[in-house]
Amino acid sequence: MTFCFCFMQNQIQYLKQVQQPSVAQLRSTMVDPAINLFFLKMKGELEQTKDKLEQAQNELSAWKFTPDR
Repeated sequence: MTFCFCFMQNQIQYLKQVQQPSVAQLRSTMVDPAINLFFLKMKGELEQTKDKLEQAQNELSAWKFTPDR
């Protein structure tokens, strides 16, 4: 029973180590121009979406503030 438990623990540790990318892999990913361009595009789209959300919230607040006649 303990042998099986130890084997499973070792297997879990091995799988965790295999899933983690190395420092070199992370650096090469961040330096890759295609990945960098993709992240810059995503960042720009996120900023645009945040601006649209803020504008919509401001319009909603202004609409709610308008008193009924």
